[in-house]
Amino acid sequence: MTIVEVRLEANARVEQQLPPGYNGFVVVLEGGAMAGSPSTLVSEKQIAWLTLAAQASVLTLAAGTDGLRTLIFAGEPLRKPVAARVPFVMNTQAELDVGLAEFHSQGDRFGVPHKRQRWATHSASKKARETAPGQPHMSSTCLRAGRLCVRAASKLRLQGAH
Repeated sequence: MTIVEVRLEANARVEQQLPPGYNGFVVVLEGGAMAGSPSTLVSEKQIAWLTLAAQASVLTLAAGTDGLRTLIFAGEPLRKPVAARVPFVMNTQAELDVGLAEFHSQGDRFGVPHKRQRWATHSASKKARETAPGQPHMSSTCLRAGRLCVRAASKLRLQGAH
């Protein structure tokens, strides 16, 4: 997985190498850039989606007159089912149900470990694995979470990163 923060001065340029089999996206936080090949304008608060490349590739970013601050997220696709219900991303509906039940039962203590909570989480995890055999429990990644969390922003799809 590759996660890179890029800060460029006005009219500067950078190239980011990406291994074979990676796809991902670029989130422009400030400024704007020409990205990809052929170059596509990506402005502040927009997301540019990278296409999957079978061979190694290079993502080129050329900052505009206001400079650029952006995040690049890239990695190998999970190729697993993804189930989402904000703020949770898991593999199955059963895992989502367990996560939401824990969230509602634990209130503002959700995610804060203590002895009883660890037992409840273990029991719930075991139940989720039993209801979804063969599926890893809570195997979401930053890429998946990022993809779902930023959907409200404008999106562009780059046809090639090289």
